Amino acid sequence: MELSAIVQSLEKFLVSNISYQLCKMDKQEKKIFFLVPGKSIFWNSHGGSIFAQQLCMALSEIINVQEVTYEEVHEQIPYLNDVLSTATDKAIWVMYWGPHIDKLQRLLWGRNVLLFAQSAQCYEFEISPQTVVISISRFVQSWFASNFPHNPVYLLYPRLSIADYDPEGDRPIDILHHSRKSALYMKESTLLSELSRRFNVHEVKGFIKREELLCLFTQSKIYLYSLDIQRLGVEGLGMQPLEALLHGCMVFSELGAGLSDFMNFGPTIRQIGVRSLEYDIDSLTRVLEQWSPVEPQASLNFLTDKTRYHQELSSIWEEILRFFNFQVAVELDYSSLMKDLEKERYKRQHPGFFRRVMNKIERELMRNHGSK
Repeated sequence: MELSAIVQSLEKFLVSNISYQLCKMDKQEKKIFFLVPGKSIFWNSHGGSIFAQQLCMALSEIINVQEVTYEEVHEQIPYLNDVLSTATDKAIWVMYWGPHIDKLQRLLWGRNVLLFAQSAQCYEFEISPQTVVISISRFVQSWFASNFPHNPVYLLYPRLSIADYDPEGDRPIDILHHSRKSALYMKESTLLSELSRRFNVHEVKGFIKREELLCLFTQSKIYLYSLDIQRLGVEGLGMQPLEALLHGCMVFSELGAGLSDFMNFGPTIRQIGVRSLEYDIDSLTRVLEQWSPVEPQASLNFLTDKTRYHQELSSIWEEILRFFNFQVAVELDYSSLMKDLEKERYKRQHPGFFRRVMNKIERELMRNHGSK
């Protein structure tokens, strides 16, 4: 068989058989190992883990998911080193913790990996050709698509929570601020102290339970948000200011990175850190002196829709499986292709042998045709 004929045969195989192979691979043959650093409060008290657990629970409804730890040892959850040696090549490994992406990707190089990306520009790492990315904002999606143009990069906005509250209810807190991640401007300037002289400013300094923070949103007129980019990197989405908006707060915030997906200047959003300290104080003062109940942006309502989240994930997941299964399907005929190429190589090295074989076949065909 000539080399060109081998290529044509391979093309026919891909067209006629890959769809069959993909259908043949039932979802039960796949298993997801969802990598979590640990299960303690330390690893589960931030927005990144909240969105990761949301994804883990949603995936468990459509495929077999097993949580695996790799930092903390947990009695009831497998540890990564123990799972690696027994997992099949069809397994899919999900990772999400930004600081650990580099070491996990090196460990899982050559395996099917799903990176749940919640930030960008924060860490240095490479991802393998077999890695698929799900991003939580257009900013994150754009960054990964630009830096890894040959990897599939999907967008899936997470589902945000909203507590029951009365939009017309009393809001005794004039300004709410969570200072744990604040930029130096908020920490070193006199902005909060100046505002405290005239208004009721409530400052949260440490970790706070998410339910408690949502409750504070319902009691506050303004949520003052700031992020220390030098220490924590850029914002992938901005869960806190978005949830503040959904609970009727006016939000003052920086507008960079992932915040720009939704934080457009309007009746419920203002920019902080503009022009000067005095300008910011004047902007905040004007809003509070003319305060009236804020109607949450209707354009954000889709972020709280559970059905929307599951439908988008299901659609993305079909494409992710097709990507991983396509690689497997192509590899199914790899050995036979190699045999054909070896035959072609042997033919070129021993042309006399193949010529004699072909002449013998032609004589047999002629003899059989003549005897009929």
